[in-house]
Amino acid sequence: NIPQTNIICFRGTPSCLTEDKWDDWNTKLQNYLLSEESIFISLPMYKNCRWLRVVLLNPYTDESVIDNLFEKIDDF
Repeated sequence: NIPQTNIICFRGTPSCLTEDKWDDWNTKLQNYLLSEESIFISLPMYKNCRWLRVVLLNPYTDESVIDNLFEKIDDF
């Protein structure tokens, strides 16, 4: 399958936190993924909020990396 897009942006909005804590949560998730799994996700600002950004068409990103990414996000 050929991907329809190269970049995915998403933002965690945990219901257990108030909206003003979401940027910090997303930053901590980014740090966790990098330190625990060596998965780098950028954290750009968009409309004054932090978003997680994944580049899918990286030669080192295969289906197992993406599966692991979602598993670790769920763990976090």
